[in-house]
Amino acid sequence: MIYKAPAKINIGLDIVSKGSDGFHRLESLFAPLPFFDLIEFSKSSSFELTNTGISVDCVGEENLLYMAWRALHKRYNIPALTVHLHKQIPYGAGLGGGSSDATTFLMALNAHFQLKLTREDLYTIAKDLGSDCPFFLYQSPMLVKGTGDVIEPAPISLQGLHYALFVPDTPISTPWAYKQITPSKPEMPLKKRLLMPIEQWQTHIQNAFEPAIFREYPKIGQLKTQLIATGAEYVSLSGSGSAVYALSKKPIEPDLTTDFPLVSHGQL
Repeated sequence: MIYKAPAKINIGLDIVSKGSDGFHRLESLFAPLPFFDLIEFSKSSSFELTNTGISVDCVGEENLLYMAWRALHKRYNIPALTVHLHKQIPYGAGLGGGSSDATTFLMALNAHFQLKLTREDLYTIAKDLGSDCPFFLYQSPMLVKGTGDVIEPAPISLQGLHYALFVPDTPISTPWAYKQITPSKPEMPLKKRLLMPIEQWQTHIQNAFEPAIFREYPKIGQLKTQLIATGAEYVSLSGSGSAVYALSKKPIEPDLTTDFPLVSHGQL
């Protein structure tokens, strides 16, 4: 059986504080896209990861798929597996591909081996794998806060909106991006700003990483400008970049002329 691990985008991303533990606290609406990595697995004598599509550099014990398997193997003695990952979600793009792979794999193993773990059980494991991992347990838009550990239902529906996703060939280091940020808490919480008409989002909902990333990588900022000029209601960097997406009430033409290729488009 093939399991689909979706990409995500961030609609608004506020870095509101930095804790004494060194981790930043954020507020963001995470939304899954119908753009996937593909995972399948079978029993084996030892854990093995194979890969097609985008090459996976980390295939050892630091790989999130291995870490997800190991967590369930230690707790429930599930067998060794050969896992095949067909990777389509680019690295360093702010799309959460690695986190999605790990969490989708956890859910797949839970179902396949009939472990009967609840979402709360899986959350406990997922949060130790990565800050974005718990979101992918929900498979729907969610308001994410804290270090990614506080997850609430989205205050709005995105159903029916159209998207276009562009990924510049410029992977961005998440640790580098966070070093450029000075935390700042907006006057109005993101949850309230999301209730504004989508036509007002461009003015009131921002991604806190954009200023630093657009200074360092001006062509990514130019891509955002190009997409705004198409008439899309909202255009933003996703996560800490480098992906930029457009949202629109109307279908977005797949032949848009930009400096970067269209990676995925469709309807949420």
